[in-house]
Amino acid sequence: MIDQYGVRNFYFIDDVFTINIRRLNALLDYIIEQNLDIRWRCLARVDRVTPELLRKMYRAGCRQIHYGIESGNPEILAATAKHIKLDQVRQAVAWTEEAGIRTKGYFILGLPGDTIETMEQTIEFAASLDLSEAMFSIATPFPGTRLWEELVRKNPGLVYNADFTKSYYYNSYLSEISPFLNVSNVDDQVLSGMAIKARRRFEEAKEKRKFLKYFGPRWGEIMWKISKVKPIHSAARAVLDLGLFPRFRQLQPRREVESWA
Repeated sequence: MIDQYGVRNFYFIDDVFTINIRRLNALLDYIIEQNLDIRWRCLARVDRVTPELLRKMYRAGCRQIHYGIESGNPEILAATAKHIKLDQVRQAVAWTEEAGIRTKGYFILGLPGDTIETMEQTIEFAASLDLSEAMFSIATPFPGTRLWEELVRKNPGLVYNADFTKSYYYNSYLSEISPFLNVSNVDDQVLSGMAIKARRRFEEAKEKRKFLKYFGPRWGEIMWKISKVKPIHSAARAVLDLGLFPRFRQLQPRREVESWA
């Protein structure tokens, strides 16, 4: 790929990319020793990374890691059988950012047992993490999974619909959504509203973190609140767009274009 096509950016789409540390280290050693000079991202589990490993991944060119976090409610998270804890999530995200690697978190709303309260916990947990990006999906019971089998047992007459393109996972950018097949404890309208709220709340928290970073805790809080006033927000955005203050360019919302520097 490098020699024939000049490709330098890669995405390892492997849910268990970091599960075998020995194999991962062999790959990292090869990339470093061969001086491949590539940039890449991958999927990983929060319980299969360490500060040392993450620093090595950075040296090998890793610039973003996607973590499956799923829920901010301990009981709902335990029911997913991922066998991870919320403290492990916080630790892994902090370690990853400290290593210079951006983080993206995957969250699921509408899991079995989810209520408005538990989903609020997930949204607030996501907002509290120093993630570069977050994706909020609505739980979709795919055939072949335990979730689907449990659903069929509870609803013997359930008919399989192969058109999964209508699931929220594939349409997370839409402003109006509806669950493909609701398995939570709330109705469709409430679940749809929670998914839209989650995106808005995360982006708001992310923007606030930028103000706190560049202006400090006290002034950052004040400046962020001021920025929420619409006329002031519009004027400030116009000034930032002129590029007169390079120091504050990072306060601007980043477009969905990956930077692999």
